[in-house]
Amino acid sequence: CGWAGVGHDTGAFAGPKPPPELFVRWVQNGVLAPRFVIHSGFTSDGGRSCNEPWMYPEVLPLVRGAILLRYRLIPLLHSLHLEAYLHGRPVARALACHYSSDPCASTESFAFTLGPQLLAATVLAPEAELKPAADGGHTWPVYLPRGAPVLGGVWCDVEKGEWHAAGSTVEKLVTPNSIPIFVAGGGVVPIDLANLPAAVDPALALTAVDVAPEAYPAAT
Repeated sequence: CGWAGVGHDTGAFAGPKPPPELFVRWVQNGVLAPRFVIHSGFTSDGGRSCNEPWMYPEVLPLVRGAILLRYRLIPLLHSLHLEAYLHGRPVARALACHYSSDPCASTESFAFTLGPQLLAATVLAPEAELKPAADGGHTWPVYLPRGAPVLGGVWCDVEKGEWHAAGSTVEKLVTPNSIPIFVAGGGVVPIDLANLPAAVDPALALTAVDVAPEAYPAAT
């Protein structure tokens, strides 16, 4: 996390194109990185490759929803990039940056925060490997660290509006369009409401699952 502009080539730069499920999860993770780009070069057989957001029509609404979340978070990302320029703090931060007093946080390699209070814990396993939920669907484990940035000792699941205790592991119910993000108690996250389709309720502006495909104008 020491490089402020870190971010990989979503979909992979070289090699065969990822299958639809992997591409969706890759995009969902990439939109929360400081640098997000869907970028590719050559396939493993020497032919030219070009990963595009629309290359799998069956999952296009999921990719669109993830990219829309990215646009909503631009004010936060701009603030964090300015902070990185002025003070050298990373944009995407390992949990140990703010939660070093929590032993569990220092061993977490995949979840990260944007600033001290927005926790990104995207799904990194195929559905076939996720834990089945008791009432159907699947769950993804998310550890919520303890530390000073969390007021009241609680985290909010942004998608559901549910509160969970810091220091606990949440078995979050996930679907193909889930992008698990949590905000620490007392946290303030600047977001952009200006670019939302008119049919979208602004109260849902930070979720990645609130826009049905029919809410978008037809392509011209």
